[in-house]
Formats: sequence, structure tokens, C-alpha cells
Amino acid sequence: MSADISHADLYERLGALHARMDNVERRIEKIDANVERLAAAAQMGRGAWWAATKLGGLLLLAMGALGWLWAQVRPLLDRWGA
Repeated sequence: MSADISHADLYERLGALHARMDNVERRIEKIDANVERLAAAAQMGRGAWWAATKLGGLLLLAMGALGWLWAQVRPLLDRWGA
């Protein structure tokens, strides 16, 4: 490799390097945006999971209470109807 590279060659190589660096920066920005969207979607899914779990727990509690109430009232209804 010769030490006497012309200024035009240096400017050309520097321009090509600059263009490649711009391309790399754009790709990194796209990756960052995708990671942020994935993190937001994961948090939203996590919130939906907790909401569904709490709703399921409340539904289970209500069904258990209704089952207990039916078990208490049914013998009374059987005696009253017989």
C-alpha cells in the first residue's frame, strides 16, 4: 500500500465511509424504535394479564358465593315444597 494517496482518493473514501455510517445510524434508530414498541407491547400484555386474573378471581368469588347461598337455600326450599 503506497503512502502517497491523493487528496481526491481520501475525500472519496471519507465520503463513502460517511455514507456507510449514516446507513448504520438509520438502522440503529430503526432497531431502537422496534425495541421500544416491543417493550410497550409487553407491558400492555402484562397489564391485560393482570386485569384478566383479577376479573377471573372476582368471578370465581361471586360463583363460590352463589354456590354457597344455593347450598344453604336449597334444603329450605325442599322442606317448604314437600
